[in-house]
Amino acid sequence: NAEYMGSFSKNTTNMAGTNAMMNDAFQDVVMGQAKRDFIAQQRENIEEQVVIEDRSKADTSKLEEDIDDDDLLDDDDPEIRRLRDQRIAEMKQLHSRRVDNMSRGHGQYLEIDESEFLKEVTSSELVVCHFYHREFERCRIVDKHLSLIAPNHIDTKFIKINADKAPFFVTKLAIKMLPTIVIFQGGVAVDRIVGFDELGARDDFSTAVMAKRLADSGVIKFQSGKVTRQEKAMFRFQKEEEDDEE
Repeated sequence: NAEYMGSFSKNTTNMAGTNAMMNDAFQDVVMGQAKRDFIAQQRENIEEQVVIEDRSKADTSKLEEDIDDDDLLDDDDPEIRRLRDQRIAEMKQLHSRRVDNMSRGHGQYLEIDESEFLKEVTSSELVVCHFYHREFERCRIVDKHLSLIAPNHIDTKFIKINADKAPFFVTKLAIKMLPTIVIFQGGVAVDRIVGFDELGARDDFSTAVMAKRLADSGVIKFQSGKVTRQEKAMFRFQKEEEDDEE
């Protein structure tokens, strides 16, 4: 019995040592993966920052060229000098706002997940959020138009979220039909576009029609010169119908 107990004690000690080695190896694997994930994330963040800085440099170069053009004006005239200084100040302010907006994802049409939703809709004053379903053709049509509008409206953030993967906010915002576009101002939902009824009730509406509807909500500024005669007629028809209903 004493010999058996001694053998058992020795085996137990060996097993404990083996388990300890396995635990250490497992920890090494986990830590190694964590380090690789961290490095990958840092690399991704650096690449994003490089893109932002490249855009910023391009804008800065354009700003400097415009200012150099102004140097050709007659600085002896105090009124011209005042107007020039005012214009430079306005351009610098606009440039600064543009860089800040781009650092927060403006100028792009980005997909987010449910965990990012609150941060994204509250970190910018103006936000357009498309609730979509990956298999719905009309959602893809909305994607096409918003991806074209986003780069031309830097003051507004454009995002999309998979409704299937955001059940909490689908319920909270009473999303009943897809596609649904929810417009936020100051973190508050102020308007929505449900389906295509307000976009001509057809799938082949133009990007200008979408832009006009977003402008009606105040989330972007609309360039009316890009609207076709057909679209203007459609807007007049819709307005007449609304007036008749009132």
